[in-house]
Amino acid sequence: MKKIALAGAILLAIAFFTDAAFAAKLVEAKTYRETFYIKDVSIVRKALLEACAQRKWEASEIHDGQIEAVLKSSKYSLTVSIVYNNNGYSISYKDSDGLRYNEQKNVIHSSYIRWLENLIRDANANINAMRNSNE
Repeated sequence: MKKIALAGAILLAIAFFTDAAFAAKLVEAKTYRETFYIKDVSIVRKALLEACAQRKWEASEIHDGQIEAVLKSSKYSLTVSIVYNNNGYSISYKDSDGLRYNEQKNVIHSSYIRWLENLIRDANANINAMRNSNE
């Protein structure tokens, strides 16, 4: 009986610490905003779509000024909304699966930040390159 109780206590401790360690990796699912001015909004659109393709996001234009982008793997999916105009763009969380998003706390797995920062870095580089080539 003592062995069963000990085994149960060990399993409970493992479950607690595993969940606590994973929960510690949750971060705020914040909206990212970039501001600038470009005369031709098509440059922003093209730069964003190219950045999505570079980072393996599936992107589709919902309507003028809005792109929906999805990042998928066998373990998770993340959907964001990208709203843009000639004054900048914003990227916001829309939906996910397998990333432990908590709507009440507005937290998600920490990889969210890395994926969005990579997407933003590529988008800004594309915008700058396209802007410079059109001048």
